[in-house]
Amino acid sequence: MQDRELYQEILGLKSSWAVTNVALNLKEQQVDVFVGHPCGTKFCYPECSLTLPCYDHTPERQWRHPDGCQFRTLLHASVPRVDCPEHGVRQVSVPWAEKGSRFTILFDLHNSTVEAISDGNDTDSGIACLSQLSDAQIQSVEAIAMDMSASCVKAAKQVIPLAENRIVHDRFHVMQLMKNGDDSLSKTTYVWLTSFENLSEKQQALFDAVYDLQFQTGKAWAFKEMLRDLWSQTSAASATTCFNDWYRRVIHTKPEPMKAVARSIRERLRNVVSYCTDRITNFVAAGMNSRIMFIKRRVGGFRNRQNFKTAIFFYCGGLSLYPHESRMDQRNGEPALVCLMLTQRCSAGLST
Repeated sequence: MQDRELYQEILGLKSSWAVTNVALNLKEQQVDVFVGHPCGTKFCYPECSLTLPCYDHTPERQWRHPDGCQFRTLLHASVPRVDCPEHGVRQVSVPWAEKGSRFTILFDLHNSTVEAISDGNDTDSGIACLSQLSDAQIQSVEAIAMDMSASCVKAAKQVIPLAENRIVHDRFHVMQLMKNGDDSLSKTTYVWLTSFENLSEKQQALFDAVYDLQFQTGKAWAFKEMLRDLWSQTSAASATTCFNDWYRRVIHTKPEPMKAVARSIRERLRNVVSYCTDRITNFVAAGMNSRIMFIKRRVGGFRNRQNFKTAIFFYCGGLSLYPHESRMDQRNGEPALVCLMLTQRCSAGLST
């Protein structure tokens, strides 16, 4: 396998992207990987999901990738922009990194560690988990990515100084609330796919009920799509303005579940729009949780919880197994991204 093919597989690039060059700098002990796309490639617009041709490119950017064979690895690419007639010119999303990040997804996972574990997923469990951090770690926390669970919020506020200013509710959990906010189509997929004459009497009654609600269901879907504009805002202030406009539209509509979701988001708005400043999500913590579940499946379970915790710390705790060089030394004294994990559920990812 050639070097370009190797990095193509490592990065998991599909047909729209390809590794065009790999440069090895022995003097600097660095590998530079260059990524591009074939001419004529079309990309998905980030807001409306239209597939559009490339409009132009941003200046070349670079992302830090996990080191290979002790060589520093950098990924280089000029990101395409697409022009939507409705929304204008936007930069497309790249598959190897999150929006605004200077690190690849694999680098974030590679440099994340589990620092504390506790049993359960209530407030007391969260407090017990966070309390295992050292004073220096607690004081160095800059932002906390979590879902909208009240227990997680209470635990963070009790242990982390000024946590109310540092909590960032995960954008994907917020959107999940929206998807669950209108249940008028719940368990109706088969009804819509089946010919009307083939429906049972019970299914026909369900169809009639859903058919009468189709207008309100369409409005609920439109409101969900409108909320996605919030994540593209460049500041918390503009995101707040965007939300307030959206909220006024939703609160005067009929579906009560949608109103309930809107009020719930409004109560936590400060920690929702903070995403536009910190740009962090639960992605890394969720990825770490997947690694933990893989460890559990690989050995077919553990005899007791303590053995499970020991395995988590061994594989995910960032242990330095080198005799002369510690992990902290390798990162010039900078702490890694801290993931606080509960044995039943991931509680929060802390960016330090």
